[in-house]
Formats: sequence, structure tokens, C-alpha cells
Amino acid sequence: MEVKKQVLGETKSDYVKVTNLIGPPAYVKREYYENRGFHIQKVKEQQEICRNCSGETCRQPIPGMMPLLTSHRGYLYFPLTPCPRKKLRERKLRIQERRQEANLPKLFQGKTFADYQVTDGNRLAVRMAQRLVRQKDPGKGLYLYGSRGTGKTLLAAIVGNLLVQQGQRVLFTNTPQLRCRFRENLKHPDTPDRSLENADCLIIDDLGSERFNAWGLEQLARVIDVRYRQQKMTLVTSNDSLKALGEKMAQVRGNGDKQDAETAARIVSRLAGMTVPLPFYGLDRRWALEPGGICCSRQGGEEPMELFEKG
Repeated sequence: MEVKKQVLGETKSDYVKVTNLIGPPAYVKREYYENRGFHIQKVKEQQEICRNCSGETCRQPIPGMMPLLTSHRGYLYFPLTPCPRKKLRERKLRIQERRQEANLPKLFQGKTFADYQVTDGNRLAVRMAQRLVRQKDPGKGLYLYGSRGTGKTLLAAIVGNLLVQQGQRVLFTNTPQLRCRFRENLKHPDTPDRSLENADCLIIDDLGSERFNAWGLEQLARVIDVRYRQQKMTLVTSNDSLKALGEKMAQVRGNGDKQDAETAARIVSRLAGMTVPLPFYGLDRRWALEPGGICCSRQGGEEPMELFEKG
């Protein structure tokens, strides 16, 4: 700028600096600046609309666009630029849509790691969950297992909440909801719902709590296989270890056979390859709130639970 002024034989006092709400300022010849004062003031007023915008509704004459003040060789121009609030507004709407699609239980919506109680029995799982949220390419998901009431579902939901805030597609489901989705796809074979396969993060809560029939087990195997091959993030919570889960899932509703046992083994094998198994130990937090007693598990669901009176 200084070189151009020297070539033209002009000094700094011959130019007026005009600032913008965003971006670099414009340097305008003084005599030209005085003649375009009305237009400059109009642009300033329109920029103030963006400064005071809440991001809900655009009040610009051309929605989504904001005028700027730029200059070339001392002459003023008024180009349009995308509104700085537009991306924030679009991101907010996208997050709202993702939150509705996620199907996260109302009890856990909005929860973060600050709401989670870290203990010796879940410390490793919390650390792995935090790493999963931070990483851009998380790789494997998590298989959270242990006795009931140890915080598995809450931790999985926290991961889901934070991924939704990042704009990712999250889907929270459990065994009854899985069966309902499978039946709906059976009713509409031409337009099946593929959200279970396509979600960026699928959370299957309390897997193994209810049995599938042979057909439902095959549908679950298909979903797990697709996510395994596409390297989609999957979080699973269960009361059982992977080995115990395979044995339980092989006991299908109806007359099970060898094929069902092989399907269950295939599901567990895929889960072992696409998740990191993390045990949970400790007290049943929900029962601990009751005045009658505390429920304790010594091995994260692998040992029987004992009930004793508070001292």
C-alpha cells in the first residue's frame, strides 16, 4: 500500500481508513470518501445488523449475505460476503436435528463427563471414552460390561451427547427397539431403514438382556457385520462379558440349532474386533440410593451380588 502511494505521489493523509465488522479495512481516497459517505453509512448499518444478530433469523436485505467495504487504488467497492452468523446458525440447526435423530434417553440428554462419578471401578473406561470423543479417527468403539447400576449406560450416553455436539450422527438403541426396527424393515422391504448401519456412532444398550429369535439374530449379525466392514464406531453395554454374551445369545427364542450358535459366535467375534472390552466394578448406584441396603458386585457382573444392611 505504501509503495503504491509513493508511485502515485500521494501521502498517507490523502487516504481514509474504513473498517469492517470482519476482514481487513479499506483505504479510500479522501475526496472519494466524502462523496460516498451515504453509501458507507448504509453498509455500516447493515453490518451492525450482523453484529447484533442472535443467529435465529437473518434480517439482511439479502438473507445470509453481509456487505463489505473494500477498495482498489483508493476507490470504494461494496461486495457481499456470507454472513458470519450463517455457519453458526447452520451448525446449531444441524445439531438440533442430530439430537432428535439420536434417540438418547431423556434422562441422559445433555450429560457430560462433569456429571459422571469416576471410581476405581470405572476409571479406565472413562479415560478410554474421553479419548474416543477427542480423536478425529477413533478407530475401535467400546464394549462396556459389568453388573447393573455401575454407570455403563450413562457413560455411553455421555459419549453420544458429545459426538452429537460435534455434528455426528448418533443412534441410541436397545434390544426391544432393535426388534421393532427389524420388523418395520420387514414390512417395507423396498425402503428399509438403514440408520443402524449408517450412523456414525451406534450405541446398543443392555445387549443380552433379552433374547432374539433366529431371524432377529440374523438381522443383528447383518448390522454388526456392515459396521465392522465399514469401520463404524459402535458402543455396546451389557451385563455379560463377550464370552458370556455369545453363550446367552446362542439360546434363541424358539427351537435353536447349531446355525444359531454360529450366528451368535459371529456377532461376538465381530464385536471383539471392533470394540475395546472394558469391565465395570463397584456398587449398584441406583440401589445405593434406597434406604434398605446396597447392592455390591465384586467382578463386574461375573460374580453373584450380595445384599447387606447399611451400618
